[in-house]
Amino acid sequence: MEIKKVKLSRLKESHIRHNTLPDELIRRIKAYKEILGMVENTSPNETVINFKRDLYPEEEIRIWEKISNQYKSFIAKNKITDLDAQKEVFKVILTTSLGTN
Repeated sequence: MEIKKVKLSRLKESHIRHNTLPDELIRRIKAYKEILGMVENTSPNETVINFKRDLYPEEEIRIWEKISNQYKSFIAKNKITDLDAQKEVFKVILTTSLGTN
């Protein structure tokens, strides 16, 4: 597989692939958004629309559930209460999940 570098300005949103998402997926989205609410600022409605664009939304939701669970566990275990520090933890977990350096 070939990997190409593309300028962000050239990227476009994909079309809506799913007119609706099952109630169970909506419930799961709300649950992980509840955990990440202070550090991930995409609105719930925008998040649902983004998942409607995904070819396999359930797989993507599973990834976000893992991210939110890792975040919640790390914050609790390390007793991190400072919002800026929480945002930094989220950024590190998110970046790691993307496989980027």
